[in-house]
Amino acid sequence: MFISGASKPFEAIFVSSNSKKSDTCDPLIVFLHGGPHTVSLSSFSKGSLGFGEEALQSLPGKVGEQDVNDVLTAIDHIIEKGLASPSKITVLGGSHGGFLTTHLIGQAPDRFVAAAVRNPACNLALMVGTTDIPDWCYVEACGSKGKDIFSEAPSADYLTLFHSKSPISHLSKDVNDVLTAIDHIIEKGLASPSKITVLGGSHGGFLTTHLIGQAPDRFVAAAVRNPACNLALMVGTTDIPDWCYVEACGSKGKDIFSEAPSADYLTLFHSKSPISHLSKVKTPILFLLGAQDLRVPVSNGLQ
Repeated sequence: MFISGASKPFEAIFVSSNSKKSDTCDPLIVFLHGGPHTVSLSSFSKGSLGFGEEALQSLPGKVGEQDVNDVLTAIDHIIEKGLASPSKITVLGGSHGGFLTTHLIGQAPDRFVAAAVRNPACNLALMVGTTDIPDWCYVEACGSKGKDIFSEAPSADYLTLFHSKSPISHLSKDVNDVLTAIDHIIEKGLASPSKITVLGGSHGGFLTTHLIGQAPDRFVAAAVRNPACNLALMVGTTDIPDWCYVEACGSKGKDIFSEAPSADYLTLFHSKSPISHLSKVKTPILFLLGAQDLRVPVSNGLQ
């Protein structure tokens, strides 16, 4: 199938069943190959082998952008042809296909009902120090010049770039993901929008308190166990202060970690915390706090 809606035309393969029994659109499974510079008999993307050097070199430096847009363009093309239902799309892939899959569910969280990944490359800033092909991270993030600037000790600037090119940079959409899931359940007629409660512990409590702060009219009650409500307070009292840096700053957090955070970092930690939405909370909430908890000290919940 020839796709012409992207920046440059490319091909995609559509495989359908010949045993369709109704006029309704079939579900769609989007299968993404690894590499990305490889050959697959049943799946292609711009940047694969087999379409010339220009197509091959078009992807390095544009991962997480060009490939994501190409996949979404192909999906839209299939939907416009009446070949698939927009509400029944799943996506899966391994290695770089997992990288692309997790980018898609992060950048287009409302497009997919399910996803599956095998050994996905979720964080290039972490992968560059643990993989047997660290030069790959440079080339995919920086383009062809990556092979010339490759170093086994990447600078903070390159680690930041690697993180920005990674699916994990879209992880903060967890609140939106939960609200999207709730909306889906309501649309299916499986729950009443006026009778929704939410609960969670530790980071689940962090997310629960974020939800009742950012969507104060959605929940009739909430319960949390030792919630991480204020990272600016938690960083000085927990046994994992580096966690606060990583969650607030991304993978570079482990490099800038300090037991004496600056005022700027404390401000950032507060802005990433549920307590920053405290003035909007309307939901009655039950706190379950453990006095001996060293990970999320009781002071977080009490505040």
